[in-house]
Formats: sequence, structure tokens, C-alpha cells
Amino acid sequence: MPTSPATFLNFAAANYPLLHSLFDAKDGLSETQLLDLIQHHRNENDPKKPTALFETLQKYRIIEPMPEANARYEMTQPLRRFFEYLLNEHRLTTPVVIQTYLNDLERLSTDLENSIRDKNHHAIEPILTEMNSAIETIRQDSQTNRLGIIGEVIRIKSNREQRTIRERFEIINRLWTRYIEPLENLINIRKVMDATLDRVEQLLQRSEQQFERDGVLYWKFQHTLARLVRMRRDIRHDFREAITEIRPLYEKLRRDSDIAKGASRALEWLDKKGVKSLQLETRLSLPTRHRSEGRFSDAALSAFMLSIKGYRATPPPPLTIYQGNLEHRFIDSTELIQRLHTALPIDDLLEWLLVEYTDQSLHEILRHYNAIYQDPTSDFAFADKERDDYQFANFKIMAYPIRLKKYYGRNQT
Repeated sequence: MPTSPATFLNFAAANYPLLHSLFDAKDGLSETQLLDLIQHHRNENDPKKPTALFETLQKYRIIEPMPEANARYEMTQPLRRFFEYLLNEHRLTTPVVIQTYLNDLERLSTDLENSIRDKNHHAIEPILTEMNSAIETIRQDSQTNRLGIIGEVIRIKSNREQRTIRERFEIINRLWTRYIEPLENLINIRKVMDATLDRVEQLLQRSEQQFERDGVLYWKFQHTLARLVRMRRDIRHDFREAITEIRPLYEKLRRDSDIAKGASRALEWLDKKGVKSLQLETRLSLPTRHRSEGRFSDAALSAFMLSIKGYRATPPPPLTIYQGNLEHRFIDSTELIQRLHTALPIDDLLEWLLVEYTDQSLHEILRHYNAIYQDPTSDFAFADKERDDYQFANFKIMAYPIRLKKYYGRNQT
């Protein structure tokens, strides 16, 4: 008979130190070690023997035998993941797993489209429930990856384990090549994730309009669509946060690792060949013992010193004072928001800004373009066409067009 959640949680609360120790035992425990651990955490007033508590741990599926050893036990994976969530010990999800979720989401959207076409309304609600679960799984895994990567960066920076530069670089390089680069390829514009989520979002938008008069299904479609929009926004935010934290450390450790590697090879060379093999006197033109007067072996330097003999320095020319207008012009944020609200929807945001603010500098226009793009209140999508070229003054810009649907301008600066 299954254990009730209330009974399980009461047991977990009464024996939390024991459960925490089981969680910390990553390599498992023998039966003897487990009974000693139970005895260590057991309440002195508890009449139950350690063997009885050992049987209860198995009954509640808190522990299970390890596959490769007899009489050795470990915490079950569902409970271990629950503890990882509670203790913020984040397990990173690879982009391959996220791609699997995306494939599942695409399959569900196909099933949903078929059910709508066949007017099988009874199948729509379960499909939307599964889509909600897949969307939230992707969102939670993205958040877990961000927190896990930031936590690892903090540990590498503090370096309490006293790891060498090379060891720290190998850890960061593994995060970069295994998680950051594949995820960047996955979520980049016109890549797999964006194309899949665009199709799902368009299907949900059409379905929401189609079932506008069906109160229950209309709300279900609206609910799933809101989850999808939030998930896409959070993934972009999580990726930017992770990149911001890891990129500077990755670049620094890579440089330091290259320097350390080069120095190590140079020392090996010196150990085998000796210092004379570097030919420093010839390459650097250093004074040598054979020239006790201190003359340099570089004849060109000697000729230069002779050519400047008798040189007298003259005062530098005075700086001219600029008489023009030094006033800088900026785009007024309030006016920009008002113009955007009047023009919405905008098919190409960058083109609109370049046309509306021809009297402004390109730096000022791009500053506001970036602020609108990163604002969480922006509702936008990338246009279904290839990268476009924009001409502004003497500058040529290449970018993917952004279609701005809604904008509230909370983060505009």
C-alpha cells in the first residue's frame, strides 16, 4: 500500500539530519555504515531499534540497493533531486536534454493541430496539460542551469580548494563547451529552438482566436500561451546572465592557462638546451662581458644616439580651443514611448528608429534599440526573412529584423 504524503513528510521532518547525511553520501553506504548512521542520529528516547528504522527507510523508498554492490545502499533519485532543489545544489541540464523537450513540444503541437482539425475537443485539454508540463520543465531547467553556472563561477573565483590555473580552466572550459556554446547555438535567432517555439506560439495564437467563444478551452489556450511567452523570455534572460558571469572568467583563465603552458614549455627547453640556446645577446642586443665599456652591440642604436647629439627641445605648440557647439543630443525616453505606442505594431524596429531619429547619432539609436530588445515588457518576434542591411549616414548595419507587437517601456533609460 502506498505511503500517504502526510506520513512521509512527518517522517522526513522527524529524521531530517539522517536524511541529510544520506544525501551527502554520494557514493552510497554499506549496511553496517547505514546502521551506524541511524544509531548516530537516533533519538535516545526512541524505543525503535536501528534495524526497524532501516526497514522504514526502504518502505518509504528513501533508500534503495546500489546496482553494482551487495548490501550497499543509496538515496533514491527522486528524493535526491528534491534535496538538490531544497539545498540549491543545481544539476546542470545539457542542451541535448533540452532539445528532447523541444522535440516533445513539437510533437504535442502536431497532435493539437490534428485534434483541432478533426474537432476532437476532448483530446485538446490533455494535450495542453502536457504542453504546460514540457514548457515549465524547459523553463525550470534553464533557471537551474543559470544558477548552477553562476554558483560554479563563484566557487572558481574564490578557489577555496586551491586548484591550479589549469585545473580551474578545465572546469570552466567544460561548462563553456558542454553547456554554453551548444545552448547558444540552440537559442540563437533562426536556429532550432526559435523556429520550434515560433511554430508553437503561432498555433496557440490561432487556436485562442478560434475558440474565443468556448470559455473553458479559450482560457486553457490563453494559459498555455502565457506560459510559453514567459518561458521564452526567461530563457533569454537566463542565458544572458550566465554568459555575463562566465565569459570574463573563461577568457582570463584561458589566457592565464596559455601563459602557464608556454612558460612550462620554455622551462623544459631551458632544462634540456641551457640558457645559451636562447641567444639572448644576439636577439636583445644586451651588453656583454666582452665589451667592458658598456657599448651596445646594436650599431643602429649607436648611430641614432650620435644623430641627436646637440638636440635642444622646443615648447610644444599650444592647444587650440574648440569654438563650436559641444551640446550632446539625446533621445527623450518618454517621447520615444509615446511614438512607439502610436506606431505599434512595428514591422521592423531598427528601420523605424533610423527613420524617426535621423538627427540623432547611431550610438544613441542603438542604445535605445538594445533597451527595447532587453525590456521584459516588450512583446516582439523576429521577422520570417533573412538578415537585412540598414544604411545610416556612413554606416552599414546588418541585423535580423524585429517585429514589435506591444511595448510598455518600464526599463527604458
